[in-house]
Amino acid sequence: MSYAVPASPGPKSRPAVVTAAGYLLFLVAVLLIINALLPLASLNKVVDATREAYANSTNPTPDTMASFARAGAIVGVVIAILFGVLFFILGSLNLGGKRPARILTWVFGGLGVLCTGCGLGTSGLSSRLTSGTNANGVDVKAATDHINAARPSWLLPVSTTLSVIVLLALIAVIIMLAMPQSNAFFRKEEPAFDPAFPNLPYPPAPGGGQPFPGSSGDAGSLPPSA
Repeated sequence: MSYAVPASPGPKSRPAVVTAAGYLLFLVAVLLIINALLPLASLNKVVDATREAYANSTNPTPDTMASFARAGAIVGVVIAILFGVLFFILGSLNLGGKRPARILTWVFGGLGVLCTGCGLGTSGLSSRLTSGTNANGVDVKAATDHINAARPSWLLPVSTTLSVIVLLALIAVIIMLAMPQSNAFFRKEEPAFDPAFPNLPYPPAPGGGQPFPGSSGDAGSLPPSA
């Protein structure tokens, strides 16, 4: 005697908003890595300019400031690359419908929005914050201008443009993953039946008699007495 087993539901179709969010995360990953690698082209010139700008400083020494400049640039590159790899992985997992990936995307996406927005705001206020400031016999504004002059003229506009794109893309990803279509895609599917307790009809009693108690027939009937 064979029993029909209910067919398992097919894979859920991925909505367009989730697909767009996944590919935007890929874009964010690429732009973060590119934006981090751009300053490396002029890193040696910036380090030399830092040493020259703080030539009259005794505490910290010019070599110390130059070491800080190099270490800060390298640390920034490493952090940006790690975030780029993280967003690439999250994009792949979101496209696959992994629920934890959506939560992590909200967490790290929000952190990325905060850091990128603060970075854009700080770059615009840096010249005002150092204006007219002197420390240890060093004119900080003149030192900052000397260091910035060692960077290519195209670096700041390109870096700012990439940062704005990253900021807008992360905001779009956060919104897309919170839309109702995304909620339905990431919602956990309930099983159609419990394999341990299949909901199958009782077989008929031998000899064509009454069905067993509790079957789909008369639930209250009992087998005929002998």
